[in-house]
Amino acid sequence: MECARTFKDTFLVLGPPGTGKTKVITELVKNFKAQNLKVLVTSKNNKAVDNVLERLAHQPGMQAIRIGQESKVDEPVKPFLLDVQARALQDQIRARTEGQYQRLLNAAQMWEQTTPELMGLQIDLHRYTEMQQECMHTYKTVQERQHHLWNSRQPQLDTIAKKMHDAHAILTKHVVRYNRSTQTLAMITGLCRIPVVGHVFNPLQQWQLQRAQHRYNHTLTGHTTFDATVTAYYAQIAQIQTDVYGSDWILEAKQQCQQHEKNASHLLTAMHSRITRIHGALPSIIPLPHIPNREIDQIRGYIEHIGVIRELSGTRIQLLEDWRTALQERRRGLYLTLLRSADVIGATCIGIAIGAHISKIDFDVVIADEAGQIQVFDLLVPLVRGQRAILVGDHKQLPPVIEPEMLEYLENEEDEEIRNLGKKSIFELLFVQAHDTHRAMLNIQHRMPASIANFISQEFYENEYFSPDSLQNDPPDPFFQRAFCFIDTLHRRSYRDTRVQDEEEENATGFFNVQEARVLARLAEAYFKQHYRVRAENSTDKTIGIIVPYKRQVKQVANELRQRQLPDDIVATVDAFQGNERDVILFGFTRSNKYGGIGFLDELRRLNVTLTRAKSHIILIGDRHTLCTAKDEAFRACANNLMTYIEQYGQMLTIDDIDGLLETEKSKQYGSFT
Repeated sequence: MECARTFKDTFLVLGPPGTGKTKVITELVKNFKAQNLKVLVTSKNNKAVDNVLERLAHQPGMQAIRIGQESKVDEPVKPFLLDVQARALQDQIRARTEGQYQRLLNAAQMWEQTTPELMGLQIDLHRYTEMQQECMHTYKTVQERQHHLWNSRQPQLDTIAKKMHDAHAILTKHVVRYNRSTQTLAMITGLCRIPVVGHVFNPLQQWQLQRAQHRYNHTLTGHTTFDATVTAYYAQIAQIQTDVYGSDWILEAKQQCQQHEKNASHLLTAMHSRITRIHGALPSIIPLPHIPNREIDQIRGYIEHIGVIRELSGTRIQLLEDWRTALQERRRGLYLTLLRSADVIGATCIGIAIGAHISKIDFDVVIADEAGQIQVFDLLVPLVRGQRAILVGDHKQLPPVIEPEMLEYLENEEDEEIRNLGKKSIFELLFVQAHDTHRAMLNIQHRMPASIANFISQEFYENEYFSPDSLQNDPPDPFFQRAFCFIDTLHRRSYRDTRVQDEEEENATGFFNVQEARVLARLAEAYFKQHYRVRAENSTDKTIGIIVPYKRQVKQVANELRQRQLPDDIVATVDAFQGNERDVILFGFTRSNKYGGIGFLDELRRLNVTLTRAKSHIILIGDRHTLCTAKDEAFRACANNLMTYIEQYGQMLTIDDIDGLLETEKSKQYGSFT
């Protein structure tokens, strides 16, 4: 785990069956999530991807997306499908916006209910404005008329003002002259009081007195004239003011203005009361302005503000309705959002290349499960999408399946490395060359009894495949004493294989073995009567499966099962069964002949796959003679090792023993072999 977390480019994990590959991948994903790294989990088949995502489903806060067709995805993983998540997000968004949507709808209804008041307020404001305008117009007309009257009377007033000015000038002149005369008279009178000579000045005094009296009379006349002109001036002004300010039409106009002002004041009070009622009835989704004072500018501002809020509220509900409709109609628009927010995305190697949305997503880490079964060309598709890669697989299991045309093309290549691309997975090519710092092996299995696992370890994993103490003992079985059993068909003619033309592939042959198929079906029937199932429905159910090498033999076994009214989906080829497991596995080698022909059984990895499918017991049925004298040297050695091992650690039986067992079972007298 530590190495896989800290590597810089590519890390390889050899994970034999039962060693917890899926758990390791799950833990890696959790660690990468904690580092905010985006992870792609991929594999050749859907099942491997689903196994990882199913475990991640129970991790709190893990955002997982599954890319693929709904029909090909396991039921527990379907909630992770991109389209399902998009639908769920749609529902979630609609649910989260439902409250706001309903509040907006209620607000719209409240706005609708206040419409009469708002319209009345607008009408009142319009009337108030008209009153103000009429009053201003009247005032302006009065001012213009008054100005005209002043201008028309101004010449008369100017004439009187000139007379008044002239009279004032004459009066001033007379006053000055009179003052000089009185001063001169006072001086002469003083001279007259001088003893002896004073009498000389008496005539002069008398003359000066007459002169002063004369000038005094002129001054009084000037005063009278000036006072008359002043009186005439102010009388003219009073008349003009009476005409300008006190005429009937002006007084009437003033009364009209005063009435307008009074009406406007009442209307202002009515508008303020109406605003108070409206304010109490309006929704508060958008903050409302404060209730204004009884000032027209504040009231006008309030009305404008309310209009903006009403329009904004209507826009909001329209936008939300449009958005909710678009969300419902265009679900794919959520795909990219979901993909970008996901912590881990699961897809097959080909699935990651399908769809425009996923092509826009890059990954920090790509984890490829069952990488030992993926062709180089297929695995490169997801690998180029990530900065780092972890390949988890087992090249000791089945190799990648490559199309015949591609295989033929590669075999014609001179370069051996290119030819190997058709025979080996990129996992195998890299694992055998990788430094120990870039590879690791999961070497403790938790699936099967040690009596089965030890042979697998010896034959396929260089004795590095270990079992815990809890699996050292064989579990009980209704028919067999040991977990690892071989049933020898004793090279009998009736158990010989039959060669047929393959119906699916041109120029290919298949094999079937009627008697061996019958024995497999009879054993399955016995287990079914012991309540074994094809698939476990709960943790206590025991399961059974049948594996055979050839598709034609699958048909033969299925036919035998149907005759016994048993489910025929219990049987599959080795290739089809990879990735699955059952408590009991029944395996028929099918091949039985004089010349040691074993066909593609010489691919020993098929035997490894078969043996590692069992959780409790593995029951092998075949012709020991054919298997141990096979033409293929590697298979022959493996078969002999197998027989030796089973004789020592398992249970070796013959077909006669099985016939006896099945007859006993048929008579309901169950027993087990020694």
